[in-house]
Amino acid sequence: MLLQAEHISKIYGSGENRVEALKDVSLTVDRGEMLAVMGKSGSGKSTLLHIVGGVDSPNEGSVIFDGELVNPSNEKALAAYRRRKAGFVFQDFKLLLELTVWDNLLLPLTLDRRKPEMEYAEHILSLLGLEEKRNKHPEELSGGQKQRVAIGRAIIHNPDIILCDEPTGQLDSDTEGEILEIFDKLHEQKKTIIIVTHDNKVANRCERTITLSDGKILEK
Repeated sequence: MLLQAEHISKIYGSGENRVEALKDVSLTVDRGEMLAVMGKSGSGKSTLLHIVGGVDSPNEGSVIFDGELVNPSNEKALAAYRRRKAGFVFQDFKLLLELTVWDNLLLPLTLDRRKPEMEYAEHILSLLGLEEKRNKHPEELSGGQKQRVAIGRAIIHNPDIILCDEPTGQLDSDTEGEILEIFDKLHEQKKTIIIVTHDNKVANRCERTITLSDGKILEK
């Protein structure tokens, strides 16, 4: 087991604006597993991903990663967890427009003041089919190419887990298939991947699917 979330609850707002995004959610993820988290908009699936990734904190419950507590009150340790243990892929890419493809790819290492292993970085660029785009800027790329860069940025520091929030949500069906093939390759390399999605085609590529509704898990 790599990840264990225990009795996670998350509340936003108060009074009439109070929203229970997650209600006593527990799950485990094995090392090397590819898991889909499904649900309609507002089901709590993105909130769960953010809590697992240390981007947000639960009101109740805990996250244990590789045997250690992900402590929301220790910001220094939390930041290190986000930089080194987890890689994030977002629906809207979140690339820095002023940086080239190559510099966006290396950004997590730059922020962590770590020197890249150039052979590994070149391997990722090749894996994603971006060799000819290395000096381009995001505005010169297609949606699928932008998501490829985002995936590369998520794995450049060789994280223990890759967390994806609707990674194909803005892509056409052909490009979606190309991106899913990349996730398949990463899974073959024993990467642990959690994909938040509403798309059955995406979920069907995963080993296991859980479904959230109104902040609760319907099935495991």
